[in-house]
Amino acid sequence: MLNQEAPVSGALAMPFQLRNKKTTLRKTHARRPTGSAPPPPPFIKDPDSFARLVDRYQRLLFKYVYSIFRDYHLAQDLSQEIFLKIYASLSHYNVKYPFSTWLLRVAHNYSIDFLRKKKLNLVSLETKLGDTKVADSLAASLPAASRAYELNREREQIKEAIFALDPDYRSVIFLRYIEGVKLEDISYILGIPLGTVKSRINRARLLLQRRLKDIELAS
Repeated sequence: MLNQEAPVSGALAMPFQLRNKKTTLRKTHARRPTGSAPPPPPFIKDPDSFARLVDRYQRLLFKYVYSIFRDYHLAQDLSQEIFLKIYASLSHYNVKYPFSTWLLRVAHNYSIDFLRKKKLNLVSLETKLGDTKVADSLAASLPAASRAYELNREREQIKEAIFALDPDYRSVIFLRYIEGVKLEDISYILGIPLGTVKSRINRARLLLQRRLKDIELAS
């Protein structure tokens, strides 16, 4: 049962030998034309250079996978598998998007495929929602009395409300309000039109408002 929780911290046990965090890549002073896509990360397809890429993005990847499965060890294993898939697919990287966005797209598709094969259900974002910024961002649009006194209770109510959302709505809430991903990038990550992203966010917010109202009336 996928419900094993552990702190989301520390480096992952990756199948690459990571360099010291002080190691930096040579900077370039070449100016990029205004409005052009950002250049791809300066990696080479070999384990030594790719290890630096892993070191840079492993926490982001792990947090996203962990938010789906809420199982620390499974998230570790899948993160390693996803990095290996990324390593084998570098030639498919679309430089139109930030590398982190492409990484999350690969992670999303890989996770969904894993769920389908294992016939698992998406779980809540409980661990991620401990962040006060997340709670405050969502709570800002939701009515509540005695804000200072109720803040902790609101956070718990928001968690409960998000747990009740369908996976499609949970994913846009995670990306938009927890990771702060741009709408256009969410569209790319999830493989859905921009209009669908916006409608899902609006629908999710409405469902959250209704759910929180029901919780408050029942309390």
